[in-house]
Amino acid sequence: MVSNEPRRVIIGSQNTEFAAKLKKFVEQHEYKVSDIVVMAEHLIEAIEMSYINDEPIYALIITTDLSYKMNDKRLEFLSDCLLTIRSKHSEIKFAVLSNESEGHPFLSELVGIGIYNIFVKASANNSIDVRELIKSFEFPKEFAEVSKYREYNKDILWRKIDRGASELTLKSERVFPAPKIERQIEESVPRTDVQKTLSESQNNVKSKEEKKRPERELIIDDEMEDYRIPFPSIKEKIVVKDRIIGSVVIGITGVYSGVGVTHVSVAMASFLARQGNSVALVECNESSDFKYIELAHEGIKSDGIAVGTKNFKIDGVNYFKSDQYELDLISLLSSEYTYIILDLGFYDTTKFFEEFLRADIQIVVGSGIEWKQRHLERFLSITNEYEQQKRWNIVLPLTDSQVIADVKNNLKIGNVFKLPYQPDPFDEDIETDETIENILSTAKVLTNIKKVKPLIKLIIGGCVFLIVLLILILLLKS
Repeated sequence: MVSNEPRRVIIGSQNTEFAAKLKKFVEQHEYKVSDIVVMAEHLIEAIEMSYINDEPIYALIITTDLSYKMNDKRLEFLSDCLLTIRSKHSEIKFAVLSNESEGHPFLSELVGIGIYNIFVKASANNSIDVRELIKSFEFPKEFAEVSKYREYNKDILWRKIDRGASELTLKSERVFPAPKIERQIEESVPRTDVQKTLSESQNNVKSKEEKKRPERELIIDDEMEDYRIPFPSIKEKIVVKDRIIGSVVIGITGVYSGVGVTHVSVAMASFLARQGNSVALVECNESSDFKYIELAHEGIKSDGIAVGTKNFKIDGVNYFKSDQYELDLISLLSSEYTYIILDLGFYDTTKFFEEFLRADIQIVVGSGIEWKQRHLERFLSITNEYEQQKRWNIVLPLTDSQVIADVKNNLKIGNVFKLPYQPDPFDEDIETDETIENILSTAKVLTNIKKVKPLIKLIIGGCVFLIVLLILILLLKS
């Protein structure tokens, strides 16, 4: 029995012009493009929703620009996404169009997880033959064709720990039905004839393998000049309604334990929430500080009380406690949060330092005290291989302008900020708010922030009061 189920394809590319052109070609060949995804974070969700709706996915066409978020390449994250999909849905066909050339670790990981349909951009003017791309679904490339990608240049900046791709943690209770095609075939065979059918299939395996599979006839569209389209170009970011697609992720780490990462994280989250933003603050360390924050907020002073909640809310900020040292970032990124702040704690003990490198805004908390500045120097020294370092924002609590100037000069770094004394990070503080706003401004992200500061409002109000007072005095004298 032949199924009439359409063969659904998802295209993942930030270059929407390329994706639209590719969609037009693909749908000429009895495929249906069910979705075009522009962010790697949304890829897994799109596939899961298709299976929930009983619409299994036949193939994925992915371009490596899907990994971009702002100016960051996150190819490691894209590799993890593809491994997760392949492990959960082995029936899906893959085709990856890569702007990375031979010798890149990303290509090596693709081969390692069994994705062989790799199409590498050979030159600036290179194009892709859509017929070859579609043909790879039915006749995938052999291992011998892509084994050359296993060797990679170890000088290319890659994972902090060379462990290869790893599956992402998906915390979902959804049950995904089996692909409809398989179910229809199974239902078309009577149960009493199953053994007979299997036996006949096994006896005919050899003869079937010897038969050449017929190629599908390509439907030619006279309006198309040919089947070659330019390789997708990289677009650094996608902007919709003056805001970068998806949540803005802020990663905050410290150069030693106890330097004040959680204090800075809470202060920043509280500030952003006061500006009307939807904020999630995630505990990405083993300190259990969020447990005690919740207890203090509830007025409970006993350390022995166990709190079973996984998250709680204070002053508009959603706090997510560390859950057995796992991070369900996919679900958070798929939500409606404007900002997601990652409290990573001490960089040397956090399991999620890679998420710090992927964050849109990266903040390093150090100390301005002279004998503790060595921790910051050491951190910058051992991380100097990361190209993101030039964008890091160094925050030094309880220091003065002279120390900031000295640190900038000694360490040759630009974005260094002093954080004033603030006993309670939940409270509004004019100087702290100004520092946070300066950090966000330096990072060049569009935010829902009130640009007129309270101090400026106070000055303007005072000036208006003085003018009115002078006018009254002049009127009385006259």
